[in-house]
Amino acid sequence: DTWVIEQLRQELDLMHHMRDLHENDPACRASWTLLMDCMMQKLHEVGVTSSELEACLREVPYFADMFEVVRWSKSQGCELAIVSDANEVFIKTILAHHELLDIFGEIHTNFADYADCGAGALRVRPYVPVDQPHSCERC
Repeated sequence: DTWVIEQLRQELDLMHHMRDLHENDPACRASWTLLMDCMMQKLHEVGVTSSELEACLREVPYFADMFEVVRWSKSQGCELAIVSDANEVFIKTILAHHELLDIFGEIHTNFADYADCGAGALRVRPYVPVDQPHSCERC
């Protein structure tokens, strides 16, 4: 997630803004998902479009061997799933770019969509809504 913040509008040092939010906003300090939602709104405020964001996602560095292992595992009959604290748009954009989207049977991650029918900021919402906790004793 932070890679996108670091890459887009580098001249504005948005990582500094992100650190400030994390340190000074109790809600953002308590929730990575809320922090990323705020940062996606900030990116939109400074003029980053959905096309720019998704182009940046397609440039995220990766280890080619990871993709080979995923494809090989699927060819061996493995059922593959993703469990991530990222978000739908990030994950699906990256997977689609590398032609891996159909390999995963399930993706469990935070919800995301663009406000204003795609013209607005990417909004990220928690997989488990804050007002509807799942009662896990570990959380």
